Formats: sequence, structure tokens, C-alpha cells
Amino acid sequence: MMKLERIDKDLSFSEDLLNKIESLSSNQDNKKAVLSQLKKEYKALAKEVKSLVKVNITTTRGSYKVKEDEVEQEYQDNLSDLSNSSEATKEVLNGIKIKRKRALKTLVKNRLQDELDCKKANIELRKEYVRLYKQINGKTNFFVNLNTDLIENKNSKSFEKTVRDREFWLSKISIFCFIFLALLYVVICFTAGIKVEYEKILKASSVIIAVALGGVFIYSMKSFDMSLGAGTAVAAAVGGLIWNSTKNIFLVLIVGIVIGIIIELVNSTLASLLKLPVMVTTLAMSSVLSAVLTNILDTQASKTIKVTGIRELDTFLFYFLVIAILFVVFAYIFKFSPVGRKNKMIGTNAKSSQYTGINIMKQGLITFTIAGVAIGVGAMLYIVNARTVSIQSCSTIGLDVILAIVFGGMETTGGPKSKITAGIFGGLTATLITYILNALVRITGVDAISSFDSIVKGLLFLTIVTINTVGNRTKRLPVIEMMW
Repeated sequence: MMKLERIDKDLSFSEDLLNKIESLSSNQDNKKAVLSQLKKEYKALAKEVKSLVKVNITTTRGSYKVKEDEVEQEYQDNLSDLSNSSEATKEVLNGIKIKRKRALKTLVKNRLQDELDCKKANIELRKEYVRLYKQINGKTNFFVNLNTDLIENKNSKSFEKTVRDREFWLSKISIFCFIFLALLYVVICFTAGIKVEYEKILKASSVIIAVALGGVFIYSMKSFDMSLGAGTAVAAAVGGLIWNSTKNIFLVLIVGIVIGIIIELVNSTLASLLKLPVMVTTLAMSSVLSAVLTNILDTQASKTIKVTGIRELDTFLFYFLVIAILFVVFAYIFKFSPVGRKNKMIGTNAKSSQYTGINIMKQGLITFTIAGVAIGVGAMLYIVNARTVSIQSCSTIGLDVILAIVFGGMETTGGPKSKITAGIFGGLTATLITYILNALVRITGVDAISSFDSIVKGLLFLTIVTINTVGNRTKRLPVIEMMW
């Protein structure tokens, strides 16, 4: 029998199924038949448990309603007693009101937690299903893990609790900013009769998004890299030369990724061996890479590399597919593999992570390798979009990645709140600001509006950082705060 949270009824998978699992042979057909029976019984049990959970939640709400009525009655009685007392003062009245408010707030908090405890039965049933699934099949698959995560997320959260959660809404400020800016851009375009250039927005932000997706891994472990722009420029320069010689975009991608990985591995290795801050190492590497780019461009008569015959790849579908594939791969690594979990642990506390057995140097090498892949993809997208590589190419990407990560709702100090979606939302948000200002220029005819691009981005950056800081302010006692 399974012991499910807050479920008094005895529930279990059938004895027939359990016996079959115990005596299961290596025959593949037997496994399929037993798995089929397991899935069928799980669906029936899940439906029954869901019904019982609803009953428990209703009962819980009823019991807390009684407690809330008792608090309200006590409040009314205190007011009545106070009105007949000679000691009735404003301070006493405020004390009674505060007591009632705190009591009700505590009851609501406890009720929401009890409701979540009732839902744990669904999670416990799913865990038992996964255990039996592994016993039959030897391992789970992607879809089983995905459904398990969905069930755990659904039953470990409450809509009402989320609505009341101040920190949750503060953490979503970046998404609200993106939605607001997107709606503002659409409204401006429709009002002025301007075409909504969503294709150009994706194209313009594609390089930043690609590099920022790799940057998320670096920043999640509380590290830093200022050589991302210079690395992307070098990879783009070499990629441009290879394209002009071979017209093979896959070769351009592979070479760009190799160059990106080499650059990032050098960054990580030097920082580890020389015991230097990663920021110092990457700044030095940025200067070295700028010199390498200059030498590459010096081989060209015009000091620039013009990429010819690549215009046919400059389509919305190409950018969309590349970004979508890169995001899916990186999101899987960041969300479901040990790499993402270890990075967040290191970002939270590197020393504690080391004591748990995490090899920080090895993790750094893996992380910077992933960032190298992002550099290679970003370089390929750059030469397709710009079709010219010069000494100024990708010069602002290092700072743009920081802006994108913050605009995407992630803290540059890393830790558990790091999220891979920051690269997507942040890159699009930064580009949206530019396009909104350009639309206003077309409407008003005032060219000076476009010069406010950096100012608007800077103000938004400070706003999001401030809100995140306020929302995640330290819980230390005032005395300890004074010591710091």
C-alpha cells in the first residue's frame, strides 16, 4: 500500500501488476505489456487521488473559515468591550486592529500551505509510478521526466499563493517590461501607419540572443566575461574568409564554434592557473583578440572583410530556426542536466559547493566551453546579417550581453534565480527599445530622439536592478546590518 499525503484511503497498484514487475523477464514484449498495464492503472489511480485531494482541500478551507470567523468574532467582542471601557484610546484600538490583521494573515498563510500539503498526494503517486517505471524499463525517458516536472510544479504551487507573493511579481518585472514595450511598439506602429517589423527585430537581436544564451551559463556561476564581443568578432572574421572560399555555412559554423571554444577555454584555464579574477583575464583576452582581429583585417586591402553571396540566408526563417535550436539545446542543458544545477550552486556559494564535491575548475571549463559554442553561433549569425566584418564589429556585445541578461530578469550575481530565458527576453527587449525610438523618429521627424537609445537602456537597467535588489534584500537583523 502507498502512503500518500493526507489520504486516509488505502490505495495501491494491483497485486497482479506488482507480481508481474517482480517476475519480469528480459523479453521486450513482456516489458511493453507490463508498462502498458502500469500506465493504465496509474491513470485510474491519479483520477481517484485527484478527487480525494479536492475533497481534502474543501474540508481544509471549511475549517479555516471557522477559524477566521472566530477571529472576526473576537475582534468584534474586543471592540464592544472597548466601547464600554474608560481606557479606550487610539493606541489600544490600533492594537486590536493589528492583532486581527496579523491573525487573519497567519491563517491565510497556513491555509495555503495546508492546501499545498493536500496536493502532495499527487506528487507521491507520481514518484511511485516513476519508481515502478524504472524497475520495468531500467530508466526513464525525456517525456516521463517532463510530465513528472509538470506534475510537481502544478502541485507545489497555488494560484492564490502566487497572487499574494510579492517577490514572485517583482521577479517577473523584466517580462512585464518586455510585454509593455512590445505592446507600445505595436500601438505606435498602428497609430502612425508604420509596418510592425518583427522580422527585423529578431534579425537585429539574433547575435545578442545567441551570445547571451551562452553568457547565462557564465553569469549563473557568478563569473564574468568581457571578451565575448572580441571573441565573436574574431570568429566572424575567420568565418567570413571561410565562406568566401568555400560557400559552406556548416563549415563556417563549425570553425566559429571551435574558435569560440578555444578562446573560452584559454580564459578559463588562465583564470584557474594564475588565480586571477575572471574579469581581469577576460579583459586582457579582449585586448589580445582585438589585436588578432586587426592582424586578420590587415590582410585585406580595404581593412574589412566583405562576405559575398550569403544574402540568400538572410531570412527570418534562418534566424528563427538557429535561435530556436540553440535555445532548446541550451535550455535542456541548463534545466535538466547537472551543469545548470551545479552552476547555480556555485553562484550561490562557491565554497559550500566545493565542500559538496563539485569540481569548480572542471565546471568552469564546461561552462566556458558552452559559451564558446554560443560565440560560434553568434559569429555565423553576424556575418549573415552584417555581411561585413571590420574593427568595430561586435565591439559592444560584451556590454550588450550584460544588459540583455538583466533585461531578461536575471541577476549578474548568478545563483538559484538564474534562468536561460533571460537571453531571449533580454536580447529582444534591448532591440525593441531601439525600434521604438526609431518609430518615434519617423513619426515626429526629430532625429535627436534616436540618440536617447543608451539613456533609455541605462534607465531601464537601473530600474530592474533596483527592483531586484529591493525584492531580494537581505533578511539579516538590523544589528548585523549595522556591523557591515
